[in-house]
Amino acid sequence: MNSLAASLATAGLLAALLTPAGASAEPPAAPGCVLSGITPGRTGTVLYAAATSGEPVAKLTGAELPLQVSRLGADPRRGRVKMATGGHAPHVRVEGWAPLEAVMLFAARDLPVAGAHVWITAGQKLEIAAAQPDALAVEHVVLGSNEQRARATVPCDAVALRPPRVEPTVLPRQARGYAMKGAGLDLYDRPGGDVVFSLDLLAGAGQSFWSTESRGGFVHVMARSDVTIDAWARTAELSPIRPGELIESDVPSPRLPPPQKLAISEPRPVVAARSPIEIREGPRPEARVIGSVEPGARIYVMESAGDFTNVLPEGLGVLPADGKGFWVPASELPKADDGEPK
Repeated sequence: MNSLAASLATAGLLAALLTPAGASAEPPAAPGCVLSGITPGRTGTVLYAAATSGEPVAKLTGAELPLQVSRLGADPRRGRVKMATGGHAPHVRVEGWAPLEAVMLFAARDLPVAGAHVWITAGQKLEIAAAQPDALAVEHVVLGSNEQRARATVPCDAVALRPPRVEPTVLPRQARGYAMKGAGLDLYDRPGGDVVFSLDLLAGAGQSFWSTESRGGFVHVMARSDVTIDAWARTAELSPIRPGELIESDVPSPRLPPPQKLAISEPRPVVAARSPIEIREGPRPEARVIGSVEPGARIYVMESAGDFTNVLPEGLGVLPADGKGFWVPASELPKADDGEPK
């Protein structure tokens, strides 16, 4: 084989969910949120048999594969979460435990940070700070800031394993542009109202806005960058942009890393499983069961040992742990010419 060339109220949720010092960091008994999608995963990530310690089961290669992430625990940034290949599309299904940082997380849609005034924009990178069975406390580091974090508490389906397509925003013809005078800017819910969010950017990294309305010393500012803003700001804290210099809103587009393109060094037969096939880590009946081949999954047929045959998923997105294999009963494999060889 070739070489693998929270919204403003999140504090309460965090306090309730984070594991106290000295307490067990084991994940909850219930799966809670399940994140699924097709993603490369981080090259070289090892999946272990248990949430803590445990033997290696398999490893991700960086090639795209369907993946499910669950058992996030109170603080998913610590310890391991459960990962299972397959489920989203027919594949070799192997379950194990690995750090959440093995996958990138994105906002599946605009996520409310401050009511109807500030959102984390769809497609932006996220971190999960805390989890409960049906909600996630997420954070996004505001671009151009000194690690300022926009926080939201969202349903499970608001977090994705790959960024959604985001359409560009076309500004009204009568829009007027504004820029921040300084590095900080308070955003209000209405002219002379309450502050709902305060931008705290690095010097020289000010946010620009567009507007079609001003009133009582305030400007109705809107922006769609990594954060989406529809709020009011003091006119004295903004500088008008000269007509003709205003450009369309530009949403940053985080991307997944390019997936690895892997191939078997020598041609091997490819078959499609007709029914679930149990996978063991060794070519023996007593060897540990580590997964299954899902119906419809396409697999390479590798070497045989006794009554067992070693197989690999066609996309090579997950491979056996070092020194082990994905062994299936040879009698349960369809013939190569019945499996629509590649």
